[in-house]
Amino acid sequence: MAAYGNLQPVIWNEQERRCAVIQILCIKDNTISNTQVSELLGIDRRRVVELRQQLKDTRDPRAVVDRAFRPSSSAHKARTPDFIRRVSDIFEHDPSRSIRDVTKELDVSHVNLLACVNEDL
Repeated sequence: MAAYGNLQPVIWNEQERRCAVIQILCIKDNTISNTQVSELLGIDRRRVVELRQQLKDTRDPRAVVDRAFRPSSSAHKARTPDFIRRVSDIFEHDPSRSIRDVTKELDVSHVNLLACVNEDL
């Protein structure tokens, strides 16, 4: 048997990890537990549970493996023109305000606010 100890380390992307989980679930069906899949692949057990449920709901392995992307005009988009205007108004009125203070006022994450300040203003 070949030795695999000398292989280059690989960091698998999210789609490859989903694919591995779905392949194991399809091949082993109900004979393997979520914990066993988790330990075998080094993936969080809760993620395996989610993928198993998605597979059960859709009954389409490719749909579970392929990530559904949201369109850029998604309703979840935080940096709307109105949001950018509000941030601009806040910092024009008082440029010394802290990012943390403004995130609390606008109820957004500091990552979204920093992105808005750095990219949109």
